[in-house]
Amino acid sequence: VTKAHLPGRMPPVSLLRRGPSPTGVSPLCALARGVSADSVHRRQPQPDTPGGSRVTYRGGISRSKGAEFMGRLLGRWRGTTIDVSFDHQKWSRHEEASRHMRFWGPAVLHSQTLRRLLFPDLALIAVVSASVVANNSYAVSLGTQPASSAAMARLAETLPTWCAQFLPSGPLLMTLPTEPFALSGFALGLLVTFRTQACHARYSEARLLWGDVINVSRDLGSRILCTVAPTDARTVAERERALRLLGTFVITLKYHVTIDGCNEDVDIAGCTDSDIQGAKDALLLDECACVWAPSSAPGACADDLPARLVRASVVHRPLFVLHELGALLQRLEQAGVLTDREAVQLSEKLLALTRAMGGCERLFRTPIYTPYNHHTSRFLLLWTVSLPAAMYPVVGPLATAPVSLLIAWMMLGIEDIGSRIENPMDTLPLWQYVDAVHGSLAQLRAHDAEYHSPAINKMAEPAPSGSATSA
Repeated sequence: VTKAHLPGRMPPVSLLRRGPSPTGVSPLCALARGVSADSVHRRQPQPDTPGGSRVTYRGGISRSKGAEFMGRLLGRWRGTTIDVSFDHQKWSRHEEASRHMRFWGPAVLHSQTLRRLLFPDLALIAVVSASVVANNSYAVSLGTQPASSAAMARLAETLPTWCAQFLPSGPLLMTLPTEPFALSGFALGLLVTFRTQACHARYSEARLLWGDVINVSRDLGSRILCTVAPTDARTVAERERALRLLGTFVITLKYHVTIDGCNEDVDIAGCTDSDIQGAKDALLLDECACVWAPSSAPGACADDLPARLVRASVVHRPLFVLHELGALLQRLEQAGVLTDREAVQLSEKLLALTRAMGGCERLFRTPIYTPYNHHTSRFLLLWTVSLPAAMYPVVGPLATAPVSLLIAWMMLGIEDIGSRIENPMDTLPLWQYVDAVHGSLAQLRAHDAEYHSPAINKMAEPAPSGSATSA
């Protein structure tokens, strides 16, 4: 995640996360209530290990009272694993021959799958296992006593024959046959596997959509700089504004499909909807301010677009930015700067961004059919909770709890991984994708300046006062 920045270059704001407020107030609520964004501590997201390939994201998104309590109790200990962009070194470690041994070493204690399932799922199965073992041990010890057998015989004599046949002939044990688990385990495996595969398909599609956003933004920025010649001060300013609009689009899209804009330490527990929206506005303005900040770049000038972005009438902010970019291209076409063919080609790029934006919205707003998820969860929980009763006669009292917990961890872990990637916008490193676009636009701007720097500087210089203009 970390990277070396050029001297004098400000770290990309998309890589910044916000820490806890020194006043003890939630940073999100503090921002919503008018506290300056500069008073909130910033930090870069760091991998779990030096040079590692994963970031453990612990965004505070619990809003219910019960979830808020458990989130504060366990939220700093468990989170969602996000795979950052790989490089050659990370691929080498990912494919090394000893990976299987490494994953069963101390790393298993740091597994987010294990930590997320410890409570309440595995804790419930542990309690059920202990109850089964305790009850069966007591029943066995009680059934071996002669007094207990004699009392059961006397009870059978007082009951009708059809009723007495249901009395246990031995100790009253909490056990289940293994055949139902063998038969239902196949169906359960299909349910869980199909759900996980469907979730992974959503994850892959989201990555492809954000790849389209990155590639089209790069291509569109390059085409604008190549087709719009810096012939006068107006075209110089429009070129620079187009690049800034592209940089703003990816920021607004990131905030549009996430609850906190990848600001990990933002805690929304206890905040109202208005507080959350106000805080997101403040965070969005803070990031956009770096894009629209006055700079020494040719054609850069003040613009009120960030302020217009957070108006109440602007509900869909990425669409607002694309509309501004489309209006800019239309002005250039009407002024004769762009030919009809060039305008059509650039419009097709805007359409590609709109489609990618719509695809991200579709994945965010449409989960896998919820009755399917609910039925799979009920089936899986009933199967794992009943497992100790079936394991007791097979493995005995000492191994019932460990074996049941191991099997339940494996089955529940597959389902938990699927549930985490069902909403891929929370498990993709969106801040890195935003930074990739900003870095590409900065490179295009610098590369273009090598060819047009003298002409751009000449056009951007204000005319001397009192100078005569030629006819």
